Amino acid sequence: MIDPKQYEVWILMGTRPLYDPKPLEMVAEHTRGIAAALGVFTSMLVRIVFKPVLTTPDAIRDLVSKRIPRKTALER
Repeated sequence: MIDPKQYEVWILMGTRPLYDPKPLEMVAEHTRGIAAALGVFTSMLVRIVFKPVLTTPDAIRDLVSKRIPRKTALER
């Protein structure tokens, strides 16, 4: 039997690198709030994880390519 708690749902936010640090901090704060709000639901079968605000396509690609397991839950 698969244990859903071993899996994570990432809350990612991406934006263009045009902004000063203050707006990016606000985006991160709001995203953390969304992740925290979703994480309190006892009906969630997976862990909700906040990831930092990403500002370039390379940053998004690097994060996802390093962290996605080779097999998905459906393939196990």
